[in-house]
Amino acid sequence: MSGSKREVETDEGRYPAIDRYHAAAPAAMSRGGSFITALVVVLPSPKFNGYSKSMKATLKPLTTAAPDAPNKGKPKPARGRGRPVGDRTAQRAKLLKAVMAVIAQEGYIGASLRKVATYAGFTTGAVSYYFDNKEAMIVAAAEHLFDEFDAMLRAMRRSADLREGMERWLTWMSDTELWLANVQLIAFAAQEPRCAEVIARRYARYRENYTIIIRAWQKSGSVRDDLPAEILTDQLCAITDGWMLLLPIEAERFSPQNLRKMTDGLINLVAAPPP
Repeated sequence: MSGSKREVETDEGRYPAIDRYHAAAPAAMSRGGSFITALVVVLPSPKFNGYSKSMKATLKPLTTAAPDAPNKGKPKPARGRGRPVGDRTAQRAKLLKAVMAVIAQEGYIGASLRKVATYAGFTTGAVSYYFDNKEAMIVAAAEHLFDEFDAMLRAMRRSADLREGMERWLTWMSDTELWLANVQLIAFAAQEPRCAEVIARRYARYRENYTIIIRAWQKSGSVRDDLPAEILTDQLCAITDGWMLLLPIEAERFSPQNLRKMTDGLINLVAAPPP
């Protein structure tokens, strides 16, 4: 056997990822998880070549902090949590971007305040000024993710019709790290009640705002009106959520060219029939 861990020479253990899923799923689900939770637990992260080369190429490598110099047996002083220098809003925004990148690359389990600090060029003490612990950091990341979703909807609302709105959506989808982080946050929400509350609350608001846009497009004649706007919104969300879950695994399938074709098909499903 050579190369990827997924390569084998016999039928036994031919699909290690699936074998690992069957071994890990009962334990993951007994802790209140779900099928998706168990699947994400056993799928390797991009750090271990779990994603395709094209997907990995879009991610900025995580840097490794320089090892501490020997201190001749003296205890290492604890880092303080004093307020970092600089604009607080800008610093927090920079950290949230780092949080999303670390979650995307290391997975939910691998994300830590220390790794976020390394990625952002902060001290761990400075990161803990903004986030008391990992749970608080993950909750903030979930809120940040839906802030991005809301920004996308605001851009779509300025669109004249469905096609222009979907073009804006395609542009937003080019941010691979957001999608990868989204998969991780949703998968582990069942084990983080505060994160689950944020996702449920913000996603409900997202659907409400999306429905308002669909209803406006129905009135303008660009979207079919034989179904309620709420139903069309649920259908669109279900389809794009499915794409989101598979994007990290089948990046080649979601190449810009194929994604455009898939989006054209989605538009045809909800577009108003020609007069």
